[in-house]
Amino acid sequence: MAKAAGELHNAGMHHVSIGRINSSFAHRGAAADPETISDGTTLNAIHAAWADNLVQAQPTRKTATSEGGNQPGPSIFLGVSDNGEATITFALENETLSALLEGVTIDAATVSDWLMTGHNPRLDTFYNYITVVSSKVVGDGIAQHWMNKIYLNCEIAISEYPGASQADGLNNHMITITMKPDDSTRTPWGSLHSAGSNAFTDNKTPYMEIRADAPLSITTHVASSSDTTFVLGFRPLSTDVAAVSQIFAKDGVTTSPTSVVIATGVVTIPSASAQEEWIAFYETFYETI
Repeated sequence: MAKAAGELHNAGMHHVSIGRINSSFAHRGAAADPETISDGTTLNAIHAAWADNLVQAQPTRKTATSEGGNQPGPSIFLGVSDNGEATITFALENETLSALLEGVTIDAATVSDWLMTGHNPRLDTFYNYITVVSSKVVGDGIAQHWMNKIYLNCEIAISEYPGASQADGLNNHMITITMKPDDSTRTPWGSLHSAGSNAFTDNKTPYMEIRADAPLSITTHVASSSDTTFVLGFRPLSTDVAAVSQIFAKDGVTTSPTSVVIATGVVTIPSASAQEEWIAFYETFYETI
């Protein structure tokens, strides 16, 4: 149902979804090369469930001040000089996410009973990502709502690696990632901010918040010629195709698909052209399909 602005308290941090983006700010999941995607490819954001803490990015605001005659003069804001940085601490390490951020390939084949990965200190190419942090919120007259904090365009690096300890305690040696946010001209589903109603200055922003009835995840499908379906990464909560509780875009323009099936996650679309891009931004509780 339609929501009105209110007063909120974040009651917990439950889910994080992270995917790479390309130079047009479009979500590309865990693609090795976000700029070059083969026909018929479906890309999903990585879901990390054991987030423990988010330290929000705090912008640096420049000010102009004046003084004279031993008296203070006027002071004004000049704008933001730095978007700051955010950190997320995880109680458990998500090996898939760590490998993606480190730019390494998980090897489960060389020794069949092993899973091999590692850190990559010589990494010199830091990809840009979209990050969705979903937390339950409470407030005056508000129940069963979720706040989705979305960093639309950020570099991410692992800033604290997990160690080992046999000391007693809660969540010893957690892993921390650091995000450096920058502006994006597009929403999480790929449409331009200039086509929306938020009125961001210069039609760009590094950050959005979306209050919804559930956490939000992202799936991108780069179609083959004549494709008529693709499958979401997790089970959706609605069959909505009219931008009520989930939204879809085709080639950067908000577009309704033909249908969505909750049980299978199948999205039906009109017959597609090769490289036609569909992005779904949808409510889910991350049930495997």
